[in-house]
Amino acid sequence: MRISLIRSICVLSSLEGYPNLANPPRMTMAEMAIRFILSNHDVATTIPGMRKLRNVEANIGCSDGIGLKYDTLFELKKHRWDRTPTQWSQ
Repeated sequence: MRISLIRSICVLSSLEGYPNLANPPRMTMAEMAIRFILSNHDVATTIPGMRKLRNVEANIGCSDGIGLKYDTLFELKKHRWDRTPTQWSQ
């Protein structure tokens, strides 16, 4: 599951220029990443970094059970990276 988390964050971090994908507007990239991951029903929890109190409070705010809207997930899927694993990466 760790690779999926890294891949999710990579996809979301490439969307800095796409503020219209955030739902609601003004959602931070960190919140969007956590909500994106929690939108997958196979995921029960995330363990985000929490170096500062404001990060802890923001991450707690994402634990309300509200994932991303279907339209947002559909739009994000257009940016998915399907890589072909090489022998050395296995």
